[in-house]
Amino acid sequence: MSTATRDRIATQPEAPHSINRSWPKRYLSREEAAEYCGLGLSTLNNLACAGEGPLYIKTFGRVIYDVADLDAWLQSMKVNPSTRRASASVAPAPAVRRGRGRPARSVTAMEVLA
Repeated sequence: MSTATRDRIATQPEAPHSINRSWPKRYLSREEAAEYCGLGLSTLNNLACAGEGPLYIKTFGRVIYDVADLDAWLQSMKVNPSTRRASASVAPAPAVRRGRGRPARSVTAMEVLA
């Protein structure tokens, strides 16, 4: 994530009606969430459609992401390389043999009698 985006997320400018918003931003738009996770926007959308991405909140037709949910989802995606190699060596994928050429021609009863 770029430093400018991180700074924008961390601090909010003061609103025109003078509410103090100096606390960190808790919710991110789809675009901000994609950048926060290091993903493309379409990848984040595809993950959401498949039910595999981070949790999100849909309010009034707008999707927002909680930073805590993004952090939890990223944490769940961590892979330990040593356990990954061990599990891959235990159960190798079966080899699939594919046929070559055209299928054999079926023989009719008349051809057998001839």
